[in-house]
Amino acid sequence: MDKKTILIADDNVDTRLVLSARLKANHYHTVFAADALQATIRQYITVTNAQPKPFRWTKTADDILAGVARFCQRTSETGH
Repeated sequence: MDKKTILIADDNVDTRLVLSARLKANHYHTVFAADALQATIRQYITVTNAQPKPFRWTKTADDILAGVARFCQRTSETGH
C-alpha cells in the first residue's frame, strides 16, 4: 500500500509533532513546514521532482559574460 504524504504547516512545534504522530498511526507520511513560505517551497520541490526536466543553457558563455560586463558598467557609473 502506498503511503500518502501530508504537509503539516504550523508555527508550533508541539502541534506539528502531535499531528504527525496521529497521521503516522493512520499510515500517512508527514512532512513539516514551520510557515507558509516553507510550505510553498516544499510543495514546489515536490511537484517539480515528480516530473523533472533537464536544464538547458540557451546562451553561450560569451553571451553571459557580456551581460555581466554590461551590468557592471551600468552599476559602476551610477555615482554612488
